Amino acid sequence: FLRRTLRMRPKSRLAGGGAAIRLLRAGRRGNRPPPGLQRRLDSLIASMEPIQDPTPLAAASNGGDIPDNPPSGSFQSLLSSLLGPRAGLRDGGGTEELDRNGSVERQVSGLRSALVHRPILAILSLLILMAAAGMLVIPGAWDRLFRPAGHGMVSLRLVFPAEAPDYWIAGAEARVFREESESLSEVANPVLRASDDGLSLKSRRLTLPIGAYRIRWSLGDTVSWTSFRQPSFREIRSHEGEPLVLEEKLGAPPVFPLEIHWAAVDAMTREDIGSDAVMTWTRVDRSGGDLESGGNYRITISSRGYRTASFAIAVSPWRKEIRVSAALWPEPAELELSNNSRRSIMPRLNGSGTFLDMSDVPVPRRIGKLVPGETVSLTVPPGLHTLAPGFGQAGLMKISLDAGETISVFVSSDDEGELTIDSGG
Repeated sequence: FLRRTLRMRPKSRLAGGGAAIRLLRAGRRGNRPPPGLQRRLDSLIASMEPIQDPTPLAAASNGGDIPDNPPSGSFQSLLSSLLGPRAGLRDGGGTEELDRNGSVERQVSGLRSALVHRPILAILSLLILMAAAGMLVIPGAWDRLFRPAGHGMVSLRLVFPAEAPDYWIAGAEARVFREESESLSEVANPVLRASDDGLSLKSRRLTLPIGAYRIRWSLGDTVSWTSFRQPSFREIRSHEGEPLVLEEKLGAPPVFPLEIHWAAVDAMTREDIGSDAVMTWTRVDRSGGDLESGGNYRITISSRGYRTASFAIAVSPWRKEIRVSAALWPEPAELELSNNSRRSIMPRLNGSGTFLDMSDVPVPRRIGKLVPGETVSLTVPPGLHTLAPGFGQAGLMKISLDAGETISVFVSSDDEGELTIDSGG
């Protein structure tokens, strides 16, 4: 009822006293309100009934209160009941008496004022919340505003030579420690990200309490330490300076002779292939040259009857040897299965409805249902396989496949519907 009465648009509000009475009476159905509220609602509805001679509004008492039981007066009485006993407007702390015409105008004005100012208060509250959230998100905003004498800001920058490879720089790390009486306590481990110039890594700005600190830079087997004093925001502003930026420069990376240790096994049996396998390497980042650290290499291991395994390896400048163990997949065989029976079948290979599909990267795959006249080609590992036309042992057939071999089999049925498997060679 209150929402319908206080809507901003006139067309959305109640059309008149009759509509208000109907809405109030409808609200009394179902759960009955408390007795006190029920008495006020009954009095309100009675006061809104059409009368020929409305009673003038009672003057405000000495305390500025309008009586609990408002006199009749249609819309004026409705506003008095809705706005409560202190609906009159006050100027300069005094209470003015409301006459019949002015009371409605002032009370409607009060309603309009409340409806206008509430959205403004909501917007202001939202702006305050957004500002508070910004202080939590923007690094150092809170300390910069409220603790400028006790905190300051620092960022880290690591400069590297232009020829340094990306995989080398990716291992860079910086840790910030605060100096204490007899020890160091770690306070930050900032992430170093590539800057726009492409020649350095930088961190986000860190907000730290003023004091003495140390930074541990590490990259590969190179470690360096830097100590510094953290100035406050106020000190930086007084000298018209910028937040502290600590920089570390890297020299050219070292180069060592590289050794490759490798092995090859059968991916199906895990047996060592031995001397039949061959390893070759190629440098990708530049052609020619010796096998040495700090380069990108492609290493391939191959053997007769097996698929070649290839590895792309980026070797950091500090590596002196790498080890590669390759599981080589055998060259696959092809099994063509045709359903020449008079009914659909669900073939089973090695007791399962799935098989290891070797057509590309080996993955398990379902065989699925074969309708009469349908043929399916299965790319499987070589070796001994057991094929059945469906569940159970009926029509079971053992098939030996060599690498690169193709065998065709046919499922047929006799007059009694029994399934059998025949090989086509």
